Amino acid sequence: MSGWIETMRRVSWLWLLVALLATASAQQAPLMLVYQERVPPENPENDPNLPIQTSLTQFLKEIRKVRIEWYRPDHPIAQQVFAQHNLTPSQREQPNRTLLSQVARAIHATYLLTIRCTNGKQGHIEYTCTLWQLGQRQPIWQSEGIQQVTTETSKNALPSLLRTLVMRMDQEVFQSLPALPETPPPPVANPSAPSVSPKDDPRSQIESLLREGRVQEAIAPLRTLVTREPMNLTYRLQLIQVYRQLGMQAHAYQAADDALRLFPEEETLLALWATLLRTQRPLDEAIPALQQQIQAHPTASALHLSLFDMLLEAGRLEEAQATLEPLQRTLSPEIRWRLYLLEGATRQYRPKGDTMRAESEQASLWWRIVSGAFTDLANEILDLRRLANDPAPNWKQLRERSEALVQQVLAFGQWVGRMQPDTTLQKSYQHLRFGCQLLGQSAQLMARFLLSKNNEEAERAAILRIEALRELESAQPN
Repeated sequence: MSGWIETMRRVSWLWLLVALLATASAQQAPLMLVYQERVPPENPENDPNLPIQTSLTQFLKEIRKVRIEWYRPDHPIAQQVFAQHNLTPSQREQPNRTLLSQVARAIHATYLLTIRCTNGKQGHIEYTCTLWQLGQRQPIWQSEGIQQVTTETSKNALPSLLRTLVMRMDQEVFQSLPALPETPPPPVANPSAPSVSPKDDPRSQIESLLREGRVQEAIAPLRTLVTREPMNLTYRLQLIQVYRQLGMQAHAYQAADDALRLFPEEETLLALWATLLRTQRPLDEAIPALQQQIQAHPTASALHLSLFDMLLEAGRLEEAQATLEPLQRTLSPEIRWRLYLLEGATRQYRPKGDTMRAESEQASLWWRIVSGAFTDLANEILDLRRLANDPAPNWKQLRERSEALVQQVLAFGQWVGRMQPDTTLQKSYQHLRFGCQLLGQSAQLMARFLLSKNNEEAERAAILRIEALRELESAQPN
């Protein structure tokens, strides 16, 4: 009997050990391999590549979502990968993405981040940042552009840019990843100081509440941390995000406005402030307020992009185009997206163009542009039918208009087809694409009617037009 009891005890300890190992594994953040792409210097004494490793590592550690491993040719595991491929020293120092992916897999990384950050010739910082998830062919996130540098911002321009990139990755890619518990600082020898229970620590409370989905209850401890550490930008951004998640836009706007007084050059805050401004004021008030902020921060590209969005929404197309022109020096994804929107708003569709990807939050303005163009094209079909019923119609002019309409509808359908929505918009997008097909068929039947004067084709065109408008109605996001 005693032997059986001892065996069961050992089994119990074994299961406990397995459980502890599983818990430790679950709490381990995914690993990310980071590689700085370097531009060969024209002059050895003037290296354009900026030192980013220290600051970028610090900011990535602050979000506590991923573990960081920088690419090093002398890393033992990297050396094993090199040995399998007989690589030259140059290939090891400047690896391509295939080699980087192989090293990332060898160290069991989940993500691969490549970043290039250089001094431009015009006194600005040029950057390209691409995030890959191993196993996927396309990058899951990327950003590129120019950070203007002035005399006043030269000291903090690079850290501000790197912090902004990390904050964007956290909000746009790593938002669903749980944050690991913060590493506590070493205890200070003070026997008389009262001990703080973990459950009374606001940071522990926030992590627990957000993990359990009790977002509303996380506001109080977040406010406590903001009051206790007013210069900690992470807590302020987290509070703003919580407000937005709960639909408390006025509180989020006020929190962003308060944070900007302490961090006036942070582009992440400026972008949030501009986004929230639109929720608090009508366009005729929001646009002047944003223009005033741009005067104080003329190099903040996020403000210029928000101004473009507002001007486009207000139908002030020439002003929107003028706002975008200075930013087109680098065709970043943000710029390409807005050039795509401008095509739709001005009805000047290019025959070919880049495929666009947009999240549901970015698509609201796109839907407004699509709805307006779709409705106008449908009304043009109806107008052709009305003019054809006049006592003395100008058939030549109507045929020319119908031919131009067919081309416009087809170009519009191709423009819509360049959009790649996220999963939340897929169903709506399918209705829209089908509606575009019906609208194209309706326009073609109307053109054939104006040639043949066969009323049956006009009736079929009218039916397809109505069906197309029904698909547009079904496509509208909730």
